[in-house]
Amino acid sequence: MTQALAVPDKAIEQRVLEAVHELYGGTSEVRDYAPLTEPFKAASRWALVATKETDLQDQVIVDPNPVTICFVHNDAPNCSEKMLFPISDGIADDRGRLFHNFLEARIVYATADRTSPLLLLKACSWAGGNGNCGIYTFLFAYDRARDQFHLVFHDIVPRNNNGTTRFVETGPLLGDVVSATNTNNAPYGYFVSVYRRDTAGRYAQILRYRSKTHYNDGNRLSAVDSDMPEILLRLGLWKSGDPLPIPFVRPDNCTKLSLIKGEEWCRNPQAHEPAAGQAP
Repeated sequence: MTQALAVPDKAIEQRVLEAVHELYGGTSEVRDYAPLTEPFKAASRWALVATKETDLQDQVIVDPNPVTICFVHNDAPNCSEKMLFPISDGIADDRGRLFHNFLEARIVYATADRTSPLLLLKACSWAGGNGNCGIYTFLFAYDRARDQFHLVFHDIVPRNNNGTTRFVETGPLLGDVVSATNTNNAPYGYFVSVYRRDTAGRYAQILRYRSKTHYNDGNRLSAVDSDMPEILLRLGLWKSGDPLPIPFVRPDNCTKLSLIKGEEWCRNPQAHEPAAGQAP
């Protein structure tokens, strides 16, 4: 878990492990913990705990041991995937478990004044022999009036095809979520989607299109970064001749950015970059 701030006391740890065992059986251990009370100015005590099952073996699934994510409210854990993650498009294993690898937990902000914190979680589904898994991204908001955390966004993209889901923390898309997932027919690229919070506080899709970026075209930028000019153009936030958007993740030796057939590229002598008149 990213920047875990403390460890749970033994009483909370034992309650979490008992709750996980009652729900799913097996033997687990606490892997990650993050207090949530202070970051969200919560009305009562909240924490997040992630456990990992330790007693399974499987020659087909790369990591057969499920992960359980629990919200702990006033020392009472809720570890039910069905209650905490009410999604209809999850990638479950043959035991019905969603998560096998916990990737990240951190506080993000949807506004420049940092007054609207959200809890961002990332986890991976079971992975087969090729190592592919579905990368889940979740956003939870805190409702102080009800003293509850509730799910406001989720997405799943495959790890092996360079898909990504990114919460935007700066720039004209601040607070939005951009997702790129690979297409299943030629010419192979990505479906790019943008999500924005609606009046009810949940994220709704405001844009979806087939990317300018082609899969495996040699561009070292992620699909979200290489297609950012097109994203902003379609949303009326960028026009030809404006400075190119700064990538969220800029590769080493990316000395100059260029735009070729609507796709943003990193320019350096070693990079494979098509000439302006060539198709990627």
